[in-house]
Amino acid sequence: MQVSVILILHQTNSGESLLDTVRERFYTLLSKAIQDVDVKVVELRDLDEVRRVIQDSVTYSDQVLVCPLLVRHGQHYRDIVKICEEISGRTGRRIDVLPPLLEQPEIVTSIAAQILRKCLPFQEKYDILPILSSTGDVELMLELESNRELSQLTEVASRCRDLVVDDLRIVTFIDTKYLRPGTRVLMEENVESFSFPPESLVVISSKVRAVERVLALVEDGIRPNLVIATPPCKTEEEVQLKRKLLSLDVPVIVSSSYRGGVHVAGSVLNTLMRLASTSLS
Repeated sequence: MQVSVILILHQTNSGESLLDTVRERFYTLLSKAIQDVDVKVVELRDLDEVRRVIQDSVTYSDQVLVCPLLVRHGQHYRDIVKICEEISGRTGRRIDVLPPLLEQPEIVTSIAAQILRKCLPFQEKYDILPILSSTGDVELMLELESNRELSQLTEVASRCRDLVVDDLRIVTFIDTKYLRPGTRVLMEENVESFSFPPESLVVISSKVRAVERVLALVEDGIRPNLVIATPPCKTEEEVQLKRKLLSLDVPVIVSSSYRGGVHVAGSVLNTLMRLASTSLS
């Protein structure tokens, strides 16, 4: 399948060499995953040229994706959307237009992560940031969200005597020296019957459908002390399902993006247990 990606830049004064550099760098990355990809770069200085490039791409590509590298919605962005709608209406072909940069949280997160990589070695780490500091994945640190302060999370974690997990692999990530003596580890790998005792610590690391069970059980009055939910997601609906946990009147930590997994849940759990153990001692 032929895919056309059209990058639209605001007017520059650097000539064709800059446009070629932008095209080459995006093509190098995209061609690793898309067999037949064509990348074009066009400036906003000439809307007729923008229209021509999009029209040409529609004639030979199975999928056309327009990426306006603009900061926010404005007249320029509206002009691009209007051109795409005109061509799509005339040809009957779908043209996908990405939102402006500030409406793409992963881009903002990436830039923030670059800043933090410079700052973190010289700063005290507050809030949720310590949880993944050992992994070095700063972007994933920023994608963690909680409905409680870190001090509250560690306090409730220290009171949990039952640890309920959805994936056997997470046992290999648990640092047992930080577990409270007598803690039971309960395996709930069957999503359909996923359950937990009251006042337990629930870890959902790989099965996003288990989140639905947690929401239903809490609604029925069965309350865990803490929920850690970091399953990877395939759709935006699954991401929003994870985020729905944050509205519960229960302490929750989630990875609020598509990314996640057993290793993330293990890092979160170990850090909370380590901090809880330190505070108790």
